[in-house]
Amino acid sequence: MLNKFTAQVEDVSFKGLAVVKRPSDQKTFFCTGAWLDEEAEFEITSEKKNYGFAKATSIITKSPFRLEDPACKLSGIESTDCSGCPWSFIDYDQQLTVKERILKSQLSRSKIKDLVTDTNFKSIIRSEKNWAYRNRAELKSDGKKVGYISSVSKKLVPITSCPVLTEDLQTKLKNITKDLPNKTWEKQSTKSTSNYTHLFINEHFDRPVVNTRTSFEQGNSGQNQELKSWLTKQIKEIDDTDLSTLELFCGSGNLTTEILKTQISDLTAIDCDKKGLKRLKNKHADEKLHTDVIDLFKPEDSFFKNRTEELLILDPPRDGFSHLGKLASNMGSLSDIIYISCNPISFIKDLESLRSEKTFTIETIQALDMFPQTPHVEVLCHIKVL
Repeated sequence: MLNKFTAQVEDVSFKGLAVVKRPSDQKTFFCTGAWLDEEAEFEITSEKKNYGFAKATSIITKSPFRLEDPACKLSGIESTDCSGCPWSFIDYDQQLTVKERILKSQLSRSKIKDLVTDTNFKSIIRSEKNWAYRNRAELKSDGKKVGYISSVSKKLVPITSCPVLTEDLQTKLKNITKDLPNKTWEKQSTKSTSNYTHLFINEHFDRPVVNTRTSFEQGNSGQNQELKSWLTKQIKEIDDTDLSTLELFCGSGNLTTEILKTQISDLTAIDCDKKGLKRLKNKHADEKLHTDVIDLFKPEDSFFKNRTEELLILDPPRDGFSHLGKLASNMGSLSDIIYISCNPISFIKDLESLRSEKTFTIETIQALDMFPQTPHVEVLCHIKVL
């Protein structure tokens, strides 16, 4: 087979790649560097039995949504490009349209498709800022350079600026570059699995935190506020003024603070981070708040027993919460579930599991764009248990 072919993009995959079929045999290829409806020449980068991967080497027919001068000059598809913002060459409104389209497509192929309607599926919540929004970042350094790891070459791409970072983080990045070369950031051990020092920057620390991951927080402050406002609205619309509530994956309490402001009677917040829960409890000297340290990926049987909460709120990591169905079946008073997801695939899988245990309807489901210039999308869903 030839290493190159010309084709028109038919779709965009849930991972944000252009989907094309090779004309000679109709094999599907997932491609970087092209957009919906564009015709391009593609070079194959790898090929498996039923599908392959390729990159666009030249665009024959351009999309009207393609930007001629993207804000980031390192967002391309070559080994010297950062490639962390793979959609930055496309108009932002078009990004939102395709994100919503992808989510609808995933739902339409699922076992809960009949629960999603034109009425309960709401328009995506756009980010007020589509550049200069990111309030945290994980940089890498070899002591001589600082930057990101290319998804193409898996090597360090040096940077001196990053337009997706907030103004504060841009300043901190510039200060880091002034510290180079830095021997303390060189690789210290040949046994290390990483060739680079990890530098975590956020808006809380003046200096980078070295090789120690900081507490999780949403990476887009403006969209985090939209998320909290959405959550508060959903709780307040529940026809109950005395809700006993269970929050899973509470983390450092990003959502806990908002939940406590609503009409709940009591809140049990659960996470595996013992230190984080202690800080959360100290922050909220509230009789309504109870905390519990549990590994929610491997909960003991006692976790599921004698649960009397009426409202369940969860915001799991990308793997989702595979025990959702089992938990719900043991909550005899459960009336509402509010599920916030950073991965539509695990979200759908969890709701399919829930449906095998409980009858429910979807009050509202909505996408939120937490990370513009990327394919990533959050899913916000309010479920009514019958």
